[in-house]
Amino acid sequence: RGFGLAGQPLEELTKQIADLNRMTGDTLNIRQLSQAVRAFGGDATSASDDLDMLKVATENTLLPLNELLTAVTNAGPAAATLGLDFEETANLMSKLDAAGINVNLTYAALTSAAKVFADAGIDLKTGLSDTITQLKGFIDAGNEAAAVDLAGKVFGEKNAEKWVKTIRDGVL
Repeated sequence: RGFGLAGQPLEELTKQIADLNRMTGDTLNIRQLSQAVRAFGGDATSASDDLDMLKVATENTLLPLNELLTAVTNAGPAAATLGLDFEETANLMSKLDAAGINVNLTYAALTSAAKVFADAGIDLKTGLSDTITQLKGFIDAGNEAAAVDLAGKVFGEKNAEKWVKTIRDGVL
């Protein structure tokens, strides 16, 4: 009842969750799903669509279901600031995972970026867009060192090279 459903809608969502659990071999963290759906302004009626989308994202990346769900939940506030919805955030997390960036560290990277931009008086969406543009410019000019330096300052040193690779490869 984490979604406030009863009767037929509850039965349908329960069946969908059971099917997803069988397919992935995972046991979906329903409390986490409820938090993630609500973090993006969704409700019980959107949970079914969000589950379908998580299934596809998990199949496309082989990222464990609950790991993806945790990453989406953790990134929720920053993603919402960027204007991303649940599906866009899950897709972004999937793409980053496929590019070798640990989705749990993505939250830390977005948090770092949010602090850098807030300190400079720049909103997160504009800051990220400008940073990606600058990184592409450095990469296109063959100045990989400058790109890594900038990525390290914005996203944190730990994954700076992976962020540059992600942008170079066209993932972002």
